[in-house]
This record gives sequence, C-alpha cells and structure tokens, in this order.
Amino acid sequence: MAFAVIILWTIISNSPYYLSDSPEVVVKKIYRTNPFNESIPISEFIESHTNPDDRIQVLGPNPRYIFTLIEWQPQDMYMYGLMEPQKFSSLMQLELINDLARINPKIIIFCHIKDSWLVQSKSDEHLQNWSNYFINKYYNLVGVVDIGEETKYKWMDDAVSYQPVSRNFIYVLERKR
Repeated sequence: MAFAVIILWTIISNSPYYLSDSPEVVVKKIYRTNPFNESIPISEFIESHTNPDDRIQVLGPNPRYIFTLIEWQPQDMYMYGLMEPQKFSSLMQLELINDLARINPKIIIFCHIKDSWLVQSKSDEHLQNWSNYFINKYYNLVGVVDIGEETKYKWMDDAVSYQPVSRNFIYVLERKR
C-alpha cells in the first residue's frame, strides 16, 4: 500500500512532466538554455547544406548534442579545459587555432550560451578573440538560433540581419567561397 501511495504521489506532484507537457517543454524546464531541443533544427540545416566529407567544427561546450541527426561526426574537442586557468590551456588553444586554420571547416557552429565556456577571471581568452577575427574573415553567417523563452531560428538571408535578443544564441557559419 505504501508503495502505491509513493507512486501515486510522485505522478500527481510531477503531473506536468508526466501528463501534460510535451517532451520539448520538459527538456527546456530541466536543461534551460542548453540547446538540446535546438539541436534537431540545427542538425537538419547542416545536413541540407553539407556533404558527408565536409568538415564541421563546434566552438562551444558539449558539441555532441548538436549532432543528433547528422550521420557523420564533427571535429570537436572538450572546450571547458581551454578556459580553465591551468598551465596547458594556452597551448591547447593554440593547437585548436592551428587545427582550425589547417582543416578550414565548411561549417562552424559557435555557441554563445551563458556561462557555457566557463570563462574565469584568469582564463586565457586568446581563442575567443582569435575566433572573432577568423570567423569574420573567412565565414558567412547562415544561421542564428536565439534561445529565449521561445527559440527563434533565422536561416540564410534572415540570419544576416537578425540580432539575437537573448544572451544565449548559436551562430551557424559557412566558409566563404
């Protein structure tokens, strides 16, 4: 009897999660600004604008959740360590910069999610400064995903003129031809 009461109480107290909210709403409530829901439209856009042999680079945390639908794997690396105030962070940033310049990915996904890079007061911000230069010189903005109360997606020409209203957004960039 006690077990049934516990189960019933759990279902009733969490009824929005179990009974009325969509899976997307539940994910948004749990993970807030992490772009789990947004990964599907981003993946679909990238799939429609790339070939399996194209290189894709994610600049941001947890790059794997961006690629829920893409059959090929992006170039990625654990970004948090690059911002930690530790003796190898500058060297690791330099290696990533050299790799980006060498592989020249077709698509870069730049995640600007609040606190996502875990920048600290003593973090080396060379990568972030360099990436602004590199992106502006070699890439065109082709997508903006503005993650607020309601996520807004802007693609191609609409992305170019769009200014995110949220502090949390993702830029999808394509290499200039």
